[in-house]
Amino acid sequence: MMWKQDARDPSTAALLAQLDRDATAREEGVRAMLTLAQQAEFDAGMEEIRSGRYAFRMLWHSLSEAQRRAVKLLEGGSRRLIRCRHQCSLYNAHGEPHAVSGAARTATVRVLVRHGVLQWTGPAEDQELRAELAARGHALMAVLRDVN
Repeated sequence: MMWKQDARDPSTAALLAQLDRDATAREEGVRAMLTLAQQAEFDAGMEEIRSGRYAFRMLWHSLSEAQRRAVKLLEGGSRRLIRCRHQCSLYNAHGEPHAVSGAARTATVRVLVRHGVLQWTGPAEDQELRAELAARGHALMAVLRDVN
């Protein structure tokens, strides 16, 4: 593709470096206008953005109640969602401490996979048979545990 440049391209690296310098200069300009107490609050907010905690919290707030419930079921790491044999529109949660019947609908699981919270782990002929928490899902739950 012509629009996608290699990250090692010197012109891209120079542009990214310039953008970083501009962003830092803007941040310092804003900090200079703030009082000491406001500066501490501003710095805490910027650290939250840089660390990614802000993005994970916004992702959590964008999920529906059904999607949140499905993610919470898988939080321990020993459960996974497996599609029902008799009803293709439902997933059951299998694993410890116990199984949960009708844990999520297919549309719910697909949205979570699109968000990168879950990943398909089914066989090649039917990838949507099973789903587990992806790395991003584990990170999301870790950030939420730290916040609460």
